[in-house]
Amino acid sequence: MSHSNPTSSILNQNKLEGPNYVDLKGNLDIVLTSEGFKYVLVEEIPIKSTDATYEEIKAYDKWFKVDEMTRCYILVSKANVLQSVHDVCL
Repeated sequence: MSHSNPTSSILNQNKLEGPNYVDLKGNLDIVLTSEGFKYVLVEEIPIKSTDATYEEIKAYDKWFKVDEMTRCYILVSKANVLQSVHDVCL
């Protein structure tokens, strides 16, 4: 994730520390919406069957990549001590 990205800098400057969960959630909402990533939090992953069409494969691959980026944004928004606890989730 690039440090020149203005949306990611919001999260870098406002990490989850102590009682600021509501503020962080609002900032995370802004970042995910502006990046077009928020849908992975509410939509199910598209099915990628063995006989999937090109469009279905493309939709699956896109969802998977956006989900990965969303996880990164969430992790970067946590204080370092919390990041290390959640490294096993990746």
